[in-house]
Amino acid sequence: MLKLKIIDSLAFFSGLSDDEKKTVSELNLRIFKYEPRTLIIKARGGDNHLFFLVKGTATVVGASKEPVAILKTGDVFGEISFLSNTHKRSADVVSNTDAIVMRVDREAFKTLSPIIREKLKDKLINIILERLLSSETGYDLDISTSTFDWAKSG
Repeated sequence: MLKLKIIDSLAFFSGLSDDEKKTVSELNLRIFKYEPRTLIIKARGGDNHLFFLVKGTATVVGASKEPVAILKTGDVFGEISFLSNTHKRSADVVSNTDAIVMRVDREAFKTLSPIIREKLKDKLINIILERLLSSETGYDLDISTSTFDWAKSG
C-alpha cells in the first residue's frame, strides 16, 4: 500500500493506468531513509538500480568533486547504469537533508509487461535527453520529471 502511494505521488509514473501502477508497486521495490550528507550512489559503483527521491534533496557530485545537479523530491536518478549493461555510475549522489529513496531493481523491472516497460523506458530516455541537451547548451535544468525550468547559467 505504501509503495503504491509513493508511485501515485511521483510524476514519473503519471502516464500509467491505476492497474499498471499497482503492478509496478508489486515489484521488489526497496525504500531507504538517509540522513544528511550520506552517500546514496557511489561513482564507478557497479550496481544497476534506479532511484526515486521520495522526500528531501540530494546533490549529484561529478568526477571533479563539484556539484553537477540538485535533486528534489520526485526526481529520478541512476538511469544510465539502470539502462546500460556496461556503464558504471558516473557520479556520487549525496543526501542534503533527511531523504527517503525508493530503489527499483533492474531484474525486477524486466518482469514487467512489455507495454509497461516501454512506457517507463520512454520516460527514462526523455530524462536522459533533457539532461544531455541542458549540458550541451549551457543551460541549467531543473531535472524534475514533472517540469523543466530553464535558466541561463552564468
